[in-house]
Amino acid sequence: MVFSSYKFIFGFLPIVWIVWAILKKFKSTTLIKLWLVVASCVFYAWGQPRFLPVFLIALISNYAFVYAIDKLKSRALRIIFLLLGIFEGIGVLFYFKYLNFTLYSFNRFLGCDFTLTEIFLPLGISFYTFQIMTYLIDVFKKEAPVYPLLDYLTYVTFFPQLVVGPIVRHRELLPQLTSENLLKSDGKETSLGILLFSIGCAKKVLIADPLINFALTYYGQEGGDITHAWLATLAYTFAYYFDFSGYGDMALGLGRFFNIRLPFNFNSPYKSRNMAEFWRRWNITVSSFFDDYVFRSIFRFGDRRVKLVFATIVTFAVSGIWHGAGWNYILWGLVNGVLVAIVNLATVSRIRLPSFIAYPLTAICIIFTRVLFDSSSFTEIKKTLGLMLSFDTFSLSSTLDFIYDNAQAVVLIAVGAVICYFFKSTKEIADSYKPSYKWAIFSALLFCLALFNMSQVSRFLYFNF
Repeated sequence: MVFSSYKFIFGFLPIVWIVWAILKKFKSTTLIKLWLVVASCVFYAWGQPRFLPVFLIALISNYAFVYAIDKLKSRALRIIFLLLGIFEGIGVLFYFKYLNFTLYSFNRFLGCDFTLTEIFLPLGISFYTFQIMTYLIDVFKKEAPVYPLLDYLTYVTFFPQLVVGPIVRHRELLPQLTSENLLKSDGKETSLGILLFSIGCAKKVLIADPLINFALTYYGQEGGDITHAWLATLAYTFAYYFDFSGYGDMALGLGRFFNIRLPFNFNSPYKSRNMAEFWRRWNITVSSFFDDYVFRSIFRFGDRRVKLVFATIVTFAVSGIWHGAGWNYILWGLVNGVLVAIVNLATVSRIRLPSFIAYPLTAICIIFTRVLFDSSSFTEIKKTLGLMLSFDTFSLSSTLDFIYDNAQAVVLIAVGAVICYFFKSTKEIADSYKPSYKWAIFSALLFCLALFNMSQVSRFLYFNF
């Protein structure tokens, strides 16, 4: 079920919130948490009911491993259960997401003849697998207590963050599942939730969806020229941000409806002066996961620079694999790893580029790596990059004609750029928020504009991951 849809806004959400409000009158946090778990399972099963058992089995088995690790005294046995939990999570993820890609690669590069089968990807599997694995690992490291089963289920299934994140750590959500927090009424939190949801909905419906539709007229199609290649890539560059951050804003807003604060996942990433800073601002919870559980398992403070470079590239290679089953994602991860490694070496060497060079250079790196991410094959990557760099074929008259014919996309790209580079981030808005008529009118205006343009429901881009 998509947040930016009539079915969710006028059906699912009001029912969940009204029942939650009624249950608050009974002063029972158990009933509230149970209701949130049931509602979240319905939310998950709405589009793919056949994968609900897979999801629930993953949750329960992971909790069983967590419980065993906490109770066992033998370190050897604790390690065994940790590995079993990790292998189970990665194994299920591998089967659904990477099996066909692996078999295809064997067939192509090793001359094998494996039969590919049609496997559908369960919604949100990349996100919830990593979330439950972080809890498993943290319990093993004695950095997290074992919470009651109902609290654990509420933590993982909570529908605003279930499908596309943010990846929420136990310390960010579980301590909020107290009577004091779940039973309180806070008008400021609710009004802020409405504002955040409205901003996210407008990002998705008014900017991201039209830009995605325009970008698709180039990517995956034959032909094109330098103007189309550049505008399509720019369209995807801003579409991915407004699509993903829009979902994140809606998730944050929905969380506030139930007095639960989810972590911010974006912090004006396009304002970054280098690629390392960009990845600290983009998809923050996923970047933090890879930093804590991959990078820091390889590199320690004081290690040599060659290990810093190695750890950085490996971390981004793993990130590329996580994002998708395709060689273009692996290449995208490696290229980003090299770019961030260069920044890290420059930082260690106290080299700092002037701002008038750093910011444009970072923007160019973001745009060109976007081509690697969005292309479906190396052939398309080569074609797109070739067209984008074929300045000798540039024609002013044909470019103006193309811009005229696609004025809506061009205007949205320009609007998106202005918002990304000159407006406050959602986090900055939330941090300084005070209820007022100004914010109420702004929320209503954005929400109505989005609502009137919701004629066609489109999935979020990160539903594919």
